[in-house]
Amino acid sequence: MAKAADIRWITLLPAAPLATSLLWCAPLLLAGCAPMGEFLYELPAQRAESNRRMASLPEMPDYNSQGGEPLTKYAGTKVSVGSISPPTNFDGNCRAAGPIFKNEFVIPRYVRDALSAELKSAGLDAGGGVVLAGTLHKAAFSSLVNGYWDLGLTLTSSNGNSLRVENRYALKDPSCTDTFYLLQPAVRALLQKAFADPRFGGLLAEARR
Repeated sequence: MAKAADIRWITLLPAAPLATSLLWCAPLLLAGCAPMGEFLYELPAQRAESNRRMASLPEMPDYNSQGGEPLTKYAGTKVSVGSISPPTNFDGNCRAAGPIFKNEFVIPRYVRDALSAELKSAGLDAGGGVVLAGTLHKAAFSSLVNGYWDLGLTLTSSNGNSLRVENRYALKDPSCTDTFYLLQPAVRALLQKAFADPRFGGLLAEARR
């Protein structure tokens, strides 16, 4: 019989016509391994259905800035917003519904747009000055009864300072659709926590007038 490691090897073979795949597996088949050709490649119809589903996923709505007290102290500061990198591990699957985001870049792009919108609303993001960039080091959600969005953001300034914040935004018995759209208030709560942190001013130090 083929060993478990051999079976795992079969499932990881690159896409190829079934006949070629079976030739690759011949030694294992002779050893008693059952044919597993259906795992060796993705059928065109399956691939097309997967592509259609991903294309049909909704787009995130534009971020709606509501302003906030924490940024008023920095009025007149010039700052630019750079890129926000995605988390290294993000599972966008929501129960049996499967993925609810088109790719792992949707959320960091949204956080970047939200950060820019909040700064502009407070009169800060006018170009020039220091550049704020960062990494979304945590992004996870649960759509169960006591659901949540767990977000973590590390902001880095061109002046050498950095700030790491994390926040859990509670969701009450959310559907997968609810979970998707409730990313907006979850991101807002994360940013407000960053703005309220005394260390946030250090990110803007060189640009203060």
